[in-house]
Amino acid sequence: MLRHRPNENTFTLSTRPDLKLTVTGFVHSKAIQGIYDLPTSGNVNAALRYGFAKGKAILNLYCNDIFETGQISPRIRFQTQNVTNHYSCFREFGVSFTYKFGGYKEKQKGRSGYVTIQMIMLFQDNHRATVG
Repeated sequence: MLRHRPNENTFTLSTRPDLKLTVTGFVHSKAIQGIYDLPTSGNVNAALRYGFAKGKAILNLYCNDIFETGQISPRIRFQTQNVTNHYSCFREFGVSFTYKFGGYKEKQKGRSGYVTIQMIMLFQDNHRATVG
C-alpha cells in the first residue's frame, strides 16, 4: 500500500517490511553571471530505503542525476572572448548501510541513544551515449 504525505518527497511503499522511496530534484534556470551565460540545468535523484532489525539497521540504494542533466557548459561571449567550458557530470549509484548500536547512555537531553556506523559504496556510470 502506497502512502504519501502532501508536500513531501518520501513515499512509504510498505510498513512491513519497512520500505520507503524518496525522489528529489532541482532545476537551475538559465542565468547570466558576470560575463558568463549559464544554461539551464537540474537533476532527479531517487533512493530506496529498507529498514530492518527492529529499526536498528537501514539499507539504502540510490541513484543521483538519473537523467545526467546536472552538467552545464557555461559560455563567455564578451568582446574578443569566445569560450565555452564543458563540465562533466555523471550518473552515480550508491549503496549505504547504517546500523545503530545500543548501549549509549544519554548525558544531555535531546541526544541520540545510539551510535551510528555508516558504510557507503559509490559507483559512477562514466559511459555516455552519443548520437552521431
